[in-house]
Amino acid sequence: MQETRSTDDGASWTDPAPLNANAIGDVESDTYAQLQTGGPGTWVAAWNSYDSLTSTIGTDLDILFARSIDAGVTWTAPSPLNTDADIDAEDDFYPQVSTDGLGKWVAVWEHVE
Repeated sequence: MQETRSTDDGASWTDPAPLNANAIGDVESDTYAQLQTGGPGTWVAAWNSYDSLTSTIGTDLDILFARSIDAGVTWTAPSPLNTDADIDAEDDFYPQVSTDGLGKWVAVWEHVE
């Protein structure tokens, strides 16, 4: 997963850099990234991934997310969005994330059984 930032209303951008902290060892595909802001400096990114997060979740397609509280300068380590990612064996994909801007977030995605 790559990210780039602009501080001049999109006129120029930083060089692409890995968003997910495990990018160096992550050999699985990360696709369909979604990004949402929760207000000044707070961002949540969600995406599809087959990464098992060092065998802590299954190898099926799951939704991972990371959070930034410094406008994308740093990100938390990827975590599964669905709380049953360690035991479900079905694919989850196409995440959508939204917020009310007051700290409440909602996420939806497709799930195939």
